[in-house]
Amino acid sequence: MKLHRLAGGLWLALLLTIGLVSTTEASDGTRAPAQSYGLSSALERALELKRAWRYAEALEGFADVLDVSPRNVKALVESAYIHNLHGRHGKAMEMANRALQMESRNSQALEELGYGLWKSRKPREAIGPLQLAVKNDPRNLAALRWLKDVYEELNEFEMARDVQRLLEIAELLPRIE
Repeated sequence: MKLHRLAGGLWLALLLTIGLVSTTEASDGTRAPAQSYGLSSALERALELKRAWRYAEALEGFADVLDVSPRNVKALVESAYIHNLHGRHGKAMEMANRALQMESRNSQALEELGYGLWKSRKPREAIGPLQLAVKNDPRNLAALRWLKDVYEELNEFEMARDVQRLLEIAELLPRIE
């Protein structure tokens, strides 16, 4: 029996290491395996709904994922995107900030935070997150576009022109996934 339990523990450790099973953090700070298969299929379903422009349903799907795994960065960032898209910039910034607490260099989360700040009439505050988004992923075309637009809004046309040049170069770079 002990050998079976040990082998099961080693198998789970291997799956955790290669990323086939995720963990969730319990309220007492311990980590336990999540229902990876159900969680990943729920996340994939929400992503499919987003790609199909069924944003309300996608947002519900991401919320379901976050109910099970509140630290799921992908679900947080995708939720932030949808909230920004629908003009709910405060909620988008909240979701982006939650994602950044776990992955401070996440370019998409920084992009959503910067966009939310810009659209919340805080263009100067938006510059930092957008610059970091581009620094962390020079191919983040959306962050480059928003950064250029922010500089134009602030009448900083030389900076906008420089970002436009970077955007043109970034569009030529191959996308590596």
